[in-house]
Amino acid sequence: MRSRWLRHGLLALGAAAAVALVVELADPTQVVQTLGRVSPGAVLLMLPVVSGLSVCRGLAWHASLVGAGIPVSRRRAITALVAAKPLIFLPAGDLGRVPVLMRLQPQVRDGGRVAGTVAFQELGFLTLLGIAILPEAGRVPLAGAIVAGLAVVDAAIITFLAWPPAFRRAVRLLARLRLLRGSEGRVEALRGGFVELCRRPVVTRTVAYDAAGTVFAFVLMAQALAAVGAGGVGLERAAFIYALGHLLSGFSFLPGGLGATEGIVTLASVAMGISAAQGAAAAITVRVVNDVLVALVGLGVYAVVRRRVARPVRPAAATTAPTASSA
Repeated sequence: MRSRWLRHGLLALGAAAAVALVVELADPTQVVQTLGRVSPGAVLLMLPVVSGLSVCRGLAWHASLVGAGIPVSRRRAITALVAAKPLIFLPAGDLGRVPVLMRLQPQVRDGGRVAGTVAFQELGFLTLLGIAILPEAGRVPLAGAIVAGLAVVDAAIITFLAWPPAFRRAVRLLARLRLLRGSEGRVEALRGGFVELCRRPVVTRTVAYDAAGTVFAFVLMAQALAAVGAGGVGLERAAFIYALGHLLSGFSFLPGGLGATEGIVTLASVAMGISAAQGAAAAITVRVVNDVLVALVGLGVYAVVRRRVARPVRPAAATTAPTASSA
């Protein structure tokens, strides 16, 4: 109980610090005024891009699921990804897809393997975001160090999951620190699912769909910047801003990077020559369109699909062949 309250307290403190960072960087009044300039037409143009982003990420996840031998259709994978969107604001984050998929498709019972597919797909997406930082890294003094640090983290994660001795040592250390709380079996299943996916056909398909998803994400960021009056930034700079905000906010351990993403995007925007108010307004616009609106859609999608799955199958009406007596 004490550790739970401590964890919640740290999350609340982190969220407050993230919000304070945004307020320190940008005048809230100017941010509100800048948001007021966003037209409904600009938001409508973002909706197809957000849909493309969700579909591509769903297809990337489907490629991982099929590679792990989990029988899921493309439509069901995309549906589960969208339906789980509200859960990104909870500590489980993207792993919230696991129970959602298992509820929507009861035949899927191995949660550890499903979690392995989520980790595999997300690692590919994050790696591509790290690569997207490189073209503009020279404009920001610490960008090169950030990319190097992210490469080290990626290598550590892959080593942890793929090399049994490193995995066993890490699990023993986490168990000693009481961070696993009896979840060693699920972590082992996650590792098994991840290793199973490290095959060229699976990697190629997953990365291809994830690459398409990153393009949609960068276009969305460029649209948001244009909507708040920072047009002409270019796709490379928009990619740098989005990728840096998405990657670094993950280290805040705040659910959905809430607050941290906005602060980092504001900082990255200022580094690209954009005003702090415009950067913060663009970050909020992306948050609303890509997270809040999709989360609302996800709630509706989950309710509808869950009702269909739970609906009992009606037996077919019995048919009797005509007899001689009835003729």
